[in-house]
Amino acid sequence: MVLLGMEFPGPSPYSEGEPPTAHNACSWRPNFTKKARLSAGFHIFNFSIKMESHHSMALPLKLLGIALAGSLGTLSRFGLSSLVQRLAGGNFPWGTAVVNIIGCFLFGLIWTLGSERMAISTEARAIILTGYMGAFTTFSTFISETSQFTVGGQWFNATCNVTFQVVAGLLLFAAGSTLARVF
Repeated sequence: MVLLGMEFPGPSPYSEGEPPTAHNACSWRPNFTKKARLSAGFHIFNFSIKMESHHSMALPLKLLGIALAGSLGTLSRFGLSSLVQRLAGGNFPWGTAVVNIIGCFLFGLIWTLGSERMAISTEARAIILTGYMGAFTTFSTFISETSQFTVGGQWFNATCNVTFQVVAGLLLFAAGSTLARVF
């Protein structure tokens, strides 16, 4: 099956001529692997989703888990970001930066534990990564704070913010993924 220019192994979930519905469209996921490496050869990103039917956890229960994890992620983000910003002071958004780079580390750790070590079930991984981590990290705040620097003519701060969060995020994602492989 080819979707959006990517080839996915296995039959299309709609190969029988069955039109997509809310139920069957949500019950299939693509299978692809993308690897990016630094020039030194360090493994940075391994993304693999298997095409499978996921009927092992009822959808309402999974949605409730994602919602509860999301609320915990939001509260964690607010608490940690506020604490770091208060301790660091100044107008640089250290709270957002720390939350985002810690989020990258945890995402790499949890993703690798689930996808390569099978230490976390597919359902638990969806709840943790989509619910908790989706609410914990905050790309929109990162963009907003960077935009505020540019509007104020503080291009150096804007560049530092983008560079720091992107580079630190990539490195900590790789560190989390590497740590998961050690266990």
